[in-house]
Amino acid sequence: MFIQRLKLFRIATSVLPWLNRAGATLGMVGIIIMMLLMVVEVVGRKFFNYSTLVADELVGYLLVLVLYMGLAYTLAEGGHIQIGMVTDRLSRRGRDWLVFVQCLLGLGFTVLITFNSLQLVLQSYRIGAVSTTLLLTPLYLPQAIVFAGLSLFLLQLVVYFILAVKALFTRGDVI
Repeated sequence: MFIQRLKLFRIATSVLPWLNRAGATLGMVGIIIMMLLMVVEVVGRKFFNYSTLVADELVGYLLVLVLYMGLAYTLAEGGHIQIGMVTDRLSRRGRDWLVFVQCLLGLGFTVLITFNSLQLVLQSYRIGAVSTTLLLTPLYLPQAIVFAGLSLFLLQLVVYFILAVKALFTRGDVI
């Protein structure tokens, strides 16, 4: 097959699962840290009249990590929302075309927001933008997480798109 001969495609399909699991693992660690921060904040306020004053900001950044680093893994595992009552009524060929169109639209949108997120990271870094909170977090750091997560999602979407194209020209389910 032509697709299997593409060296870049073979590399991507062998490396992406590892990257997806790494992103998902970062997300899981982020959830645990979020929970610990909230426990410390609640216990500190309730019993010791003490607040970290930064827990909410850190939890917000961790939420960005959890969301964006989990996008590619969720796509690879088929966890994104699908409307079964529509797709179940389509023929295999109809589903293949629907997946193709979804991938095409998804690629266009994801390329656009990934590029814009990179521009935002670079601009924030250049001007030295920081949060207006106690931590004065350099804004390029959480923005870089968004860019990294979107980039990983984009790579997974490209692989998914190639498989969708393959499904249009072969018999049997590819995706």
